[in-house]
Amino acid sequence: LLHLIDSKEKTQSRTSFCSVGEGYIPYLEIFDFIKKTNAPISEIILEFEDKINPVTSRDFIVKHLSEE
Repeated sequence: LLHLIDSKEKTQSRTSFCSVGEGYIPYLEIFDFIKKTNAPISEIILEFEDKINPVTSRDFIVKHLSEE
């Protein structure tokens, strides 16, 4: 289970939330590790309070976690 959020600031205040992959959390490295270790993922929770960030986050996640 992945519980994901990203933020433009290390304080992670609600006003700095952004789409996964656009903030300071190194999701490319995290996703590379998940793919390298073949870690099973059953669910992904996107922790946002709007409609745009989850959609753009989904696109980033699909692009970087899909099978190549």
